[in-house]
Amino acid sequence: MLNGSNLLLSADFAGAAAAWFEQHYDMALFVNGSAGDMSTRFTRSGCGFEECERFGLLVRDAVENLAALDVEEEALRRISLTYHHMALKRAEIPDLKTADADLAAALDNLENIKRARANAPLLRKAESLVEGARINLVKAKTALEEDAKRADGKHPYLDIRAALFTVNKKVIVCSPFELFSTLALQLRKDGAELFGYANELYGYLADRAAYDNSDYEALFSVFARGEGERYIENIKALLPLSTNPEQTRSGVTLPE
Repeated sequence: MLNGSNLLLSADFAGAAAAWFEQHYDMALFVNGSAGDMSTRFTRSGCGFEECERFGLLVRDAVENLAALDVEEEALRRISLTYHHMALKRAEIPDLKTADADLAAALDNLENIKRARANAPLLRKAESLVEGARINLVKAKTALEEDAKRADGKHPYLDIRAALFTVNKKVIVCSPFELFSTLALQLRKDGAELFGYANELYGYLADRAAYDNSDYEALFSVFARGEGERYIENIKALLPLSTNPEQTRSGVTLPE
């Protein structure tokens, strides 16, 4: 919620929500989910602490509505945690000349949008393209520096560690990404939930549409187009393992 103009330490809107819950419940725990395509920059009306409070109350109301539902509680019988490795392809980095040209084009587009007095979403989209083009330029310069240091060139894949946390039969995927919700919803169809920013952090993992639209998150990502979908398919293939006690690496069954 708070942008770069705020230099104070803050728990942002999550802190505002947690402060209310801590007054009314024994414990409050905030966990980010698939927030890659859920930026508040498109919905917030300000960047101050008052807006943090407003969003915190929205979270409070949503959780209170869930708590009011008549849901049968299940006793905690078993918890387990498994780790799995997979390789995801890195994004191709443009050469320095192309990156310079892309940034110039993005800046020209932004100026045209401003002159046309376009609406806020279009303006923000144009600003995001400039941000992404600047990031690509930094990537291009960094790649030249890295190539000069390494004789073997750049490794085309990154080794990713995914964790599956199972509570009874409910599987929670602990993802080291700022994952797009469009991808995470595919896991929910299979009955799994998702915790984001877990164990490590590799930044954005976007869907193919974000790459096709040249969205900021896709341009910022270190992963190639289509790797988000491949990651989800790999995770879905692992989901049956997480509910099989004989195939988990660590777990404990709780007494009756």
